[in-house]
Amino acid sequence: MCHQSASSIILAFVAFLLFTGAAAGQRPGGPGPGNIELRVNDVDINPFCDELHRLIVTVMGEDNTHLDRQAIVKLHDKKRDITTWESTSNEAKVTFCNIDFGDYDLEASAVGYLTAKKDWHLAGTVQERQFKMVLSRDPMSVDLETNGDDTPPRARKEK
Repeated sequence: MCHQSASSIILAFVAFLLFTGAAAGQRPGGPGPGNIELRVNDVDINPFCDELHRLIVTVMGEDNTHLDRQAIVKLHDKKRDITTWESTSNEAKVTFCNIDFGDYDLEASAVGYLTAKKDWHLAGTVQERQFKMVLSRDPMSVDLETNGDDTPPRARKEK
């Protein structure tokens, strides 16, 4: 009798483990406490992105003006080991939300420009949370602003 009740208890325990494991696999993925969303390009979309948890990156050219093209900004949170990318808005800005204390790597790049990198350590809530990243023209890149006169006569389509 004792052997039969012990085996039924073990069987019930194994069934419990199987069902709880299957149920845990059914929960939806996505952002959770250990995997939070770091990006939002328009603060108006996310009104909960308050100033104390926001990082704004502005990407500029060498002449300290906005780029004439979109740039990509990469943010890597070293503490959580989370990396996210976001493209700049029309104002050459990117807004990242849910920024906590810790160390971050920032990279900005655009076609025809050299990538700019910056290490950032956030130690307090009053610390500056707006950066300008200046991109330099890549001397090895193709000039995207050519005019038709540069095309050899044989390559032009004559009408």
